[in-house]
Amino acid sequence: MTRYSCLDDDPGLIPYWTKMNAGVCPRIFLDGVEQHHCITADDEAKFVLRYKMDEHGKHMVDYLAGELITETLHGRVEFFDRPRQEVDAGRRRGVFYQRWPASGDHIAVDGGPRGIPMSHLRAEVRAAIVAAVTGLPLTGARVAAGRGKAMPASSMPFLRVRFRQEPAAPDTKGAGGGFGLMRMPEFDVVATAAGQDFEDVLDDIAGEIETAMAADPKFGGLALASHLVATTAEIYGAGDEPAGSLVLTYRVRMVTRADTPGTAG
Repeated sequence: MTRYSCLDDDPGLIPYWTKMNAGVCPRIFLDGVEQHHCITADDEAKFVLRYKMDEHGKHMVDYLAGELITETLHGRVEFFDRPRQEVDAGRRRGVFYQRWPASGDHIAVDGGPRGIPMSHLRAEVRAAIVAAVTGLPLTGARVAAGRGKAMPASSMPFLRVRFRQEPAAPDTKGAGGGFGLMRMPEFDVVATAAGQDFEDVLDDIAGEIETAMAADPKFGGLALASHLVATTAEIYGAGDEPAGSLVLTYRVRMVTRADTPGTAG
């Protein structure tokens, strides 16, 4: 069974970014025909969720809902690998979507400098961090993205990746000849453990996190660099079952055009 997804709350997100971090991107085929603009694909459930295109091959937008229209197709799903650099080259060219019109229930749109991107590069970096720290010896797949998903105490030790803040400044030497932004988002990788030796466990987990994050500080080309800027402790209790967290804060340096925050500069 294989499932890939670019949705934050989908179990296919981590396998997708694990694959991407390994330098390959899955090509998706449905009944022998390659699919594009895919969101989620599952070869066991035999479906592909993708953005819907019109007869001219352009994205369709639901004006009333303010979102791109999607469709689910069913059939035999197969995956094949292609080099990651081909995908990154396409991303650098930029994929844009026009803002909603004043009327109409949907529109077909082309790429262009007056559009807006599908997603923010920051979201892709967070997903890449989640993938980087998933599968570590002490925490395994017990990794949550964002602040919303609760992790039961029985799953300790576990990790959580959350966005902290993003200072930004004009990048006059980079993308767009003055239209670029140098972005420096910060992310917390939070390790939580319990027990009388929880501090020792957290230090061991921190070592695993730092090693994993240092392996690819550019996240496959999404960023210019990243590094650890601080480690802080949070203690939750004492007594028979003390618990606490170690918060590793990473600062990422990346450049985008100011009007297309989903495309690396």
